[in-house]
Amino acid sequence: MQLTAAPRHLPPSLVSADFAANQLTKIFPNTFGQKPALKSVYLHNNKLTDAGLPESMFNGSDNLEILIMSSNFLRYVPKDLPTALNRLHLK
Repeated sequence: MQLTAAPRHLPPSLVSADFAANQLTKIFPNTFGQKPALKSVYLHNNKLTDAGLPESMFNGSDNLEILIMSSNFLRYVPKDLPTALNRLHLK
């Protein structure tokens, strides 16, 4: 079964999240926010649009280093990305 929305609440101790190859159209504001240990998020091969991404979706997740969002329907780079980010894929 494929997901159409990412879970609303994930544990604050989360280190990596892989929701690739689903049918995601929406990310909730606290799905990836307030996760200080979060290092990588994989969201490629979904159906995300700019409207499906909340503002400051990584607020409080300042250690995020890898964000893969290729093969979605995004037109803009997400706002307020963490400064630790060193790998971003938006193909």
